[in-house]
Amino acid sequence: MAIAVFLVVLFVYLFVCKNKKQETDYRAWFIIGLTCVAVGLPLENYLVFAIGIVFATLGVLNREKWKRNDFDWKKDTLKILLLTLGMVLLVAAIALVYWLKHLGMLPPWLLR
Repeated sequence: MAIAVFLVVLFVYLFVCKNKKQETDYRAWFIIGLTCVAVGLPLENYLVFAIGIVFATLGVLNREKWKRNDFDWKKDTLKILLLTLGMVLLVAAIALVYWLKHLGMLPPWLLR
């Protein structure tokens, strides 16, 4: 299964993304770095912490190349609300399945 997912991602990269020329968004690198630091440190996952330090450092060193935040709140509010609702429903579904499995109330066909 993992090989199939890898091949699909590789196919998308090779045939769709490779021809597009985009500048690097160092602001996104900085945010990813801060997120990795915030996750890696409390979990004592020092590899993620180190990767976060590298990303955040590269983002700060290239601060003059940060892209502007062209986010249109009026246009994209519905997308954000629907995405948030979808994530909440996904977490609720996972919690429900975990709870039902813990109580032994899952149907047998779901336990495969």
